[in-house]
Amino acid sequence: MLEGRIDFVTQTDIVGSQVIHQLCPKEQKRIVITPMDMAPLSNCLMVGNKTDGAKEFIARFNEGLEAIRANGKLSAIYKKYHVE
Repeated sequence: MLEGRIDFVTQTDIVGSQVIHQLCPKEQKRIVITPMDMAPLSNCLMVGNKTDGAKEFIARFNEGLEAIRANGKLSAIYKKYHVE
């Protein structure tokens, strides 16, 4: 964005703020974070089709995600970081 190649990025405010802080701390004041109504929060993982063991990795990720969703840990993480 700072180099004029893209105009905007959609991201949760917490993740977006952290990325800005890590990648361009000196330029934080030039970047505007605008609240938007977006689709309900979802979890996703992207893995390249050519990555060795991708299908197994995604299956294990999905199992783990479902486990923490079922036992309440995912909700606790959301609450801790004020994610709705």
